[in-house]
Amino acid sequence: MLNRLLALITAALLLSATAHAAEQPGEGDFALFLTQPFSSNSLESFGASGPTYNLGMFLSDDLMAYGSLRIVNADGNTNLGLGGGARIYQDFGAPYLRTFFDGSLSYTSLDDGDGSFNILQLGGFFGTEFNLAPRASLAVRVGATFTDVDGDFNILDLGAADVLLSVYF
Repeated sequence: MLNRLLALITAALLLSATAHAAEQPGEGDFALFLTQPFSSNSLESFGASGPTYNLGMFLSDDLMAYGSLRIVNADGNTNLGLGGGARIYQDFGAPYLRTFFDGSLSYTSLDDGDGSFNILQLGGFFGTEFNLAPRASLAVRVGATFTDVDGDFNILDLGAADVLLSVYF
């Protein structure tokens, strides 16, 4: 229920962003974005699902640092994950299209009813962002994630893909 409410709020912010100026976000701007809306990552191996909510700040016109909160449902239990990352944008002159490199690190403590796991994920991605509205965008990214589960075993996902919905303010 909470995941749907937060997704609805994100969608409402996306729609309200059309009233802002028609420029690329830059230094001093904030970003609210949703990643992993379809839960396509290695946490699904544990029956866990849920999107990640991110809040970022542009430190320069081409560099954004962000923090992440993931609300994960696993066998009826609600778990939280925290993380952060940085995104470096490349500007090649197209007014509505930008490419970027994205690196992230996250920690999730997962209790799936059968036991508790500490999951550490490190990801590196390349993506493209398309401005849907003056201050809203849709992006796709592809890359790799390395997941460590309690130090017992590791998962390497090559070709991990993700969809991002962003609002800038």
